Amino acid sequence: MEPAKRKVVQRSPAHTVRLLHLPQLQEEPVEADSALERDFVLIASLFPHIRRIQHQPFRLTWSDRSYTPDFLLTFADGTRVVIEVKPQSKTERYDDLFKLAQQKLAEHGLTFLVATDQVIHAERAANAKLIRRYSKLGPQTSALERVLHLVGNGGVIADICGPDDLPLLRHLICQHRMATDPSLDTAPTGRVFPVQHIEGEDHALQFSSWLDS
Repeated sequence: MEPAKRKVVQRSPAHTVRLLHLPQLQEEPVEADSALERDFVLIASLFPHIRRIQHQPFRLTWSDRSYTPDFLLTFADGTRVVIEVKPQSKTERYDDLFKLAQQKLAEHGLTFLVATDQVIHAERAANAKLIRRYSKLGPQTSALERVLHLVGNGGVIADICGPDDLPLLRHLICQHRMATDPSLDTAPTGRVFPVQHIEGEDHALQFSSWLDS
């Protein structure tokens, strides 16, 4: 693996680059080269055990080609996942390259995943955007602790707390102090539960399952 040489940020009228600021996760912004990449980052940032998202982290080289993946995700237990974000309609043409990348990354103990628009679908992305809207909410610690107490072992949101508590629930999810199911649905019919309820296998494997839901 080599340092990536290509920069995401390219100024041109036809090319829009998003800088995503995720202060609850990390200091440096994450660059996204497309709307699909943006939506992936917003979704991934809400996985409870995520600790860092790096864009174009390195370059893989072979004798006849090279490849720069879109993202490297690091989790609380130190495991990592390399992500390629690609529309499902375009994945087949890259199948050979992705197999080579998967093999080479496995030699370094890294999992490789291709995240398509089938898992980064519009409803899931909209739910992530709604939750992140409350990331900068500044409630008192006592109010957050009250909601954490109400959640207890988890369950359907409407059975746990009232509509006025939804902003606090979403803020706690942004802080990785509470989790939802993979749909990220925080409507009254959605479900929430403590983060420790999804402990178990290593976080990279958990994320793989969570992303594909």
